[in-house]
Amino acid sequence: LTGLAEVARNAGWWWPYENAVVISERPQVLHRDEAGRLDHGEGPALAYGDGFALYAWRGMPVPAAFLEELASLTPHRIREEENAELRRVMLEYYGYDRYLTESRAQPVHRDETGILWRIALDGDEDVVMV
Repeated sequence: LTGLAEVARNAGWWWPYENAVVISERPQVLHRDEAGRLDHGEGPALAYGDGFALYAWRGMPVPAAFLEELASLTPHRIREEENAELRRVMLEYYGYDRYLTESRAQPVHRDETGILWRIALDGDEDVVMV
């Protein structure tokens, strides 16, 4: 196991085959969340010295420009996002309570599960969430 341990200390991902080995450098940047998923809200979650980088939020790949936009989010911008997964990321970053407050959400129903909130939208379906 000495050889395997030496490779693990000095290289990134590697794939040994019978007569050849594909080996990569270690990443210069690696950010993961508590579940081990790629995650970083202020830059690449994974980056290599050759310029290759992946941007991710809690394991979901996102465009680099998307992360720059998070600091200036508004409820209107969140509602404009057509991609449901990116909209979910926006809501997580912005905060559900803040979003409900700033969107003037109205409580519709309360029970042991929580509160059902409704945000009325002109010309579109209402947003409802618990």
